[in-house]
Amino acid sequence: SHAKEAVEQGCSVDGIKGVPVLALHPQFDLVLGMVIDFMHCVLIGVVKALLVHWFSASKKYEKYSAHDKIAICDDHLMSIKVPRFVKRTPQSLTQFSNWKASELLSWLLFYSIPILKGVLDTNYYSHYCLLVVGLHILLGDKITQQSLDLAEHCLQQFYLKYSELYGIESTTMNVHLLSHLVMYTRAWGPLWTTSCFPFEGMNGVLRKHFHGTREIPLQLANNFAMLPQLQYKQLTKTMMKGRSAAPVYVIGANVQDSLSTDELDKMKEYCHSELQVDYDKEMSAVTLHSRAIVNGTMYHSTLYNCKATKRNNYTVAYQMDEQVQFGTVKSFLSLTIASKTSPVILCAIKPLRPHQSRAATTTTTISSMEVNAYLLKTFKCVSEKDEFIYIEAERLISLCVSITVQEKQLQCVVLPPNGYEFIN
Repeated sequence: SHAKEAVEQGCSVDGIKGVPVLALHPQFDLVLGMVIDFMHCVLIGVVKALLVHWFSASKKYEKYSAHDKIAICDDHLMSIKVPRFVKRTPQSLTQFSNWKASELLSWLLFYSIPILKGVLDTNYYSHYCLLVVGLHILLGDKITQQSLDLAEHCLQQFYLKYSELYGIESTTMNVHLLSHLVMYTRAWGPLWTTSCFPFEGMNGVLRKHFHGTREIPLQLANNFAMLPQLQYKQLTKTMMKGRSAAPVYVIGANVQDSLSTDELDKMKEYCHSELQVDYDKEMSAVTLHSRAIVNGTMYHSTLYNCKATKRNNYTVAYQMDEQVQFGTVKSFLSLTIASKTSPVILCAIKPLRPHQSRAATTTTTISSMEVNAYLLKTFKCVSEKDEFIYIEAERLISLCVSITVQEKQLQCVVLPPNGYEFIN
């Protein structure tokens, strides 16, 4: 091996200077024990390198460059209103060199597929889709053996074709490491379980707990010693606000708008058919609200979001007929029913109907039917219907990222791959 040669020759061999100390430990696997951090490898390494290839002025004469279309992409990107689980709102592509890892993650998982369709040449777009599918799978919270095999196929093909498309000099170690990500996922679980995101986040927390440059360890110790008392006070303050411990409850003042005749008729029909409640006999009170908390996640309605300009907390996924559906929340209703001990919270939703589209599909031989199917399942192409339905608010599953690209007449909704890294 190179390590053995380096020791025997007394000099480095292909960058290897010798045998690492950990290799001498009999119970330590030097390969599987050193897990790849996808934050630095994939996001800061590969995704940022791709942005340089596509949008950097220094690459504008290359065949893969989209520098002349950066303004179009920027308009689409800056028009996106993100939900609360995306911590940073989109920033201009002209500033991508300053993007944080979390912004690169949002670009990879949510924004890039709809925006780059028709911008990149078909071969480059199809090639990039392989990376997106592979990472969506490996960042999931329920990964099957079949999906792991698909991720392995995607990342291997992405790695093998990279040098052909972008040049051998661009095929860095980070690109090579993509071919090993599935191996580490099989050994250690989804990539978010071993990433540096939590540690980088905690560095930010630590930084807020000391000031100046003197006696930093003592400052940290004193401030963290006071945290339990501060958290108790905050908890007490929250409880004093009257927040409910129920899994579903409305928040904020009643909205003064009244229900239309159509809305009232549909609500009565829903009460009769789904809740088995006689509206005229059992209903004590109906109040209209603009926000609700469902299983710890705050959802807005379009009534509330008329004041917000950069956030969309009203495009949701919900359960209907044992399937995941998508829609836009119009309002929340709190129903006080004589026969029930607690209010029933309804959600008025305008459904987003899926339609046939090849907006996210790939077309080259490096792809497969499974890749196309996964893209269409992940990036749902939808259109809003001029109708609404009522559901019980507890059927809400998650907020979604909604992306509308007007010139392509395309609206996509994307669910986060897991509920641990993307906390609402």
